[in-house]
Order: sequence, then structure tokens, then C-alpha cells
Amino acid sequence: MKVHNKSKEIITVEYADRELPEMNNVGHTIAGYKAIMPDSTKDIVKSGRDDAWHDYIDRGPSKKLFVYIFSVKEISQHQDNVVGDVVIDGKYLKRFEYTEQELISRNWVIDYEQEK
Repeated sequence: MKVHNKSKEIITVEYADRELPEMNNVGHTIAGYKAIMPDSTKDIVKSGRDDAWHDYIDRGPSKKLFVYIFSVKEISQHQDNVVGDVVIDGKYLKRFEYTEQELISRNWVIDYEQEK
């Protein structure tokens, strides 16, 4: 899967097979290697076999992939919190949800454009 950042800010991504992502530390989520610079694209890799994304999506209760886009600048202020708390507080820029078929039809590319 790829995420294309069409905004003017540095973003980062977390994903889950359910509505609430795993409870990662914010510091992990904003690590430099996870940052997506403005007008750039980053591969989001799911380790495992060739069908790792299929297996991951299929095991979720709604059979969807939930993708959360965060502003690195915004969530870096929450160092002691975990990503789940940040999501519950609505401190994300955008949430996408896709079935596997929808992702296939998009060629596994998610475009994030900053909302006006």
C-alpha cells in the first residue's frame, strides 16, 4: 500500500483492521522513518507473505482496513499518550476505511489532501 501526501504538512500513518488502531506510543508513530513529507509518497508495508494485507483485512471484524492520517506536528505534543488515546480524542487529520476490493480498485494507493 502507498500513501500519497498531497498536503503542505508532514504526516504519519497508522492503520488497523478495526476502528481503533493498536495502542502504539506516539513517539513510535512519529518516528522519522514513518514521516511522509509534503507532496511525496511512502510505501506502507505489512510484513508477512505476499497476501499479508489480505490476511490482515480479512481477520478484522468489519473486513476493512482503517487508515489514520496524523499531523506529525500536532501529535508530537502527546508524547506520553498512546495513539489509541489520540484517536479517541479526534486528534487525527483524516480517517479512511476501505475494503480489500476498494483498495485493489485504487491500486493500493491512498491520497491524502488537506481539507480546506
